[in-house]
Amino acid sequence: MRKCEMKFGLLGEKLGHSYSPQIHAMLGDYEYSLYEVPADQLGRFLEETDLDGMNVTIPYKKAVIPHCVRLSDSAERIGSVNTLVRLADGWHGYNTDYDGFRYMVCESAGYDVRGKKGVIFGNGGVSPSVRCALEDMGASEVVTVSRKGPVRYEDTQLYEDAAFAVNATPVGMYPDTDRCIQDLSVFTGPEAVFDLIYNPEYTLLLKQAQKRGLTAENGLSMLVAQAVRASEIFTGRKIEDTRIAEVTAAIAEEMYA
Repeated sequence: MRKCEMKFGLLGEKLGHSYSPQIHAMLGDYEYSLYEVPADQLGRFLEETDLDGMNVTIPYKKAVIPHCVRLSDSAERIGSVNTLVRLADGWHGYNTDYDGFRYMVCESAGYDVRGKKGVIFGNGGVSPSVRCALEDMGASEVVTVSRKGPVRYEDTQLYEDAAFAVNATPVGMYPDTDRCIQDLSVFTGPEAVFDLIYNPEYTLLLKQAQKRGLTAENGLSMLVAQAVRASEIFTGRKIEDTRIAEVTAAIAEEMYA
């Protein structure tokens, strides 16, 4: 079978090792590569590249917005773009982190946030997407905790009654696996913990949650689910949700073996 001539990739400043090429290889027959672009060359890259679309990671999720002729509803509401596709009139921006997080919570973890208070640790990167998704899923209140925001980590009395917590920071990610964003002992009645980190499989935060018998989910299913949604945008072809679980399992076997 002849390989599709469409070309896509992941855009970032410093990408390191990424599983995106492996994931997209399981989703379609298109070319998918990594593109490390210095900040001062971003505009030129977007103007001159022959890519048909791309995923966008830190630090360019906001920087690409001025280069878009149109944003999806979620991308406009969140103020962040992680997927671009080139159409006849220029770049169109989407936010599939939103879709990925919803899948992670509702489908992979099977947790219902409706009517419940939640806390997000971290206010950068993917945090706005998480907040928007939680609000749309019916959370009664979402508190964002950060080092310099109006609610800080030491203000535990403002979020100790949260039913669920989301770590949207890199704290605990490999190789600094001995760090933890927050001790779960500050919560009075926690039910679930979601850590967007997927390396290691279980951060110290998730290990705490497991010991307490809470729902504990890492970010791998979100990574795959957002890639699936991006692939649908790239190609215009629907991918069944069952494929998300299949690809997640395959990547997990490779990562955590």
